[in-house]
Amino acid sequence: MSPQASPGVLDEPRALSEGDFFTAGTEDRYPDIFGLTPTTTTNIDPLAEYLAAVPHLTMPLSHDTDANTALVAKIADEIVAGR
Repeated sequence: MSPQASPGVLDEPRALSEGDFFTAGTEDRYPDIFGLTPTTTTNIDPLAEYLAAVPHLTMPLSHDTDANTALVAKIADEIVAGR
């Protein structure tokens, strides 16, 4: 997410990283007012391997929610139509 980004699809592959997962280590900067922050360390490797095998696109998004919504809806329609 970048305020200056133009929503679109990039041809550049993007691998998952630890920052893509909700963990105690990444979310300790916010107060846990809903009690959702994990209290134990979880091995994310099996999930990361599974998600890496799922088809995915790299889409930079911006603070323009209307443009982001239009892009995601367009991509979703294309994915569903391609089934």
